[in-house]
Amino acid sequence: MNANTARLMGWMLALVVSTLLASNSGCALTSPGRSILPAGIGGSDKPPVDNSTATAQWCWATAEQMERDGDDRQALFLYQQARSLAPQAYDYASRLCRLYDRLDQDQAALHEYQAALARRPQDADLLNDLGMFYQRRDRWAEAEKWFRQALQAAPDHDRAAINLAISLGMQDRRADSYEVFAGVVGPAAAHSNLGMLLKRQGRSELARDHLDHALRLDPSLQAARQSLASLEALPPLDHDPSASRSVQQASYQPSSP
Repeated sequence: MNANTARLMGWMLALVVSTLLASNSGCALTSPGRSILPAGIGGSDKPPVDNSTATAQWCWATAEQMERDGDDRQALFLYQQARSLAPQAYDYASRLCRLYDRLDQDQAALHEYQAALARRPQDADLLNDLGMFYQRRDRWAEAEKWFRQALQAAPDHDRAAINLAISLGMQDRRADSYEVFAGVVGPAAAHSNLGMLLKRQGRSELARDHLDHALRLDPSLQAARQSLASLEALPPLDHDPSASRSVQQASYQPSSP
């Protein structure tokens, strides 16, 4: 049993026991007037804290740690517990939307994205991540809309710009895609990126043109050189329908909570 599993079993046991005792439900074992919490939360050297609020704090803190550890399902459970105990204490939606997204719970993710944006409509990271939600599902025009909104909120948001360039390329708007790429990484790397995008789509001749151009501008671009060298190994398809999945997985980098 690893440490995370052991901790989770402890939390679940605490939930069951506290429910059976008709005490405050939550993430920690509680009894009247007392809450078993990490040091620094509801300690004896501080004013008394309502058990529900203190337990929500503990749920939130442990959920953050579980999320950092990559345990999305347990983090989701703990954030939900915290919300049920103290609904106004934290910005739950901004955490839950990304977790639901990564867990492919689409409707729940969209609901939480909308709630998060209602509170923080100019949060460029959040707008970018909503664009990524649509990009991962091959909904390129909708992804483009949210990447543009992210760039309106933060014009120097390079990740949103790169994602916008990808979404434009996947809509066969190569000139627009190149322009956005070039604004972030320069002309040579822009041709290289577009060439690799086209290569992943199975559009070998167009990919070769852009990779050649990239190397003429900057012969030191090893990624372009390697991609060009590998083109002969591609299947002779005009367009590979799996390309969008390849591109989106390469580009999907949700913002850190």
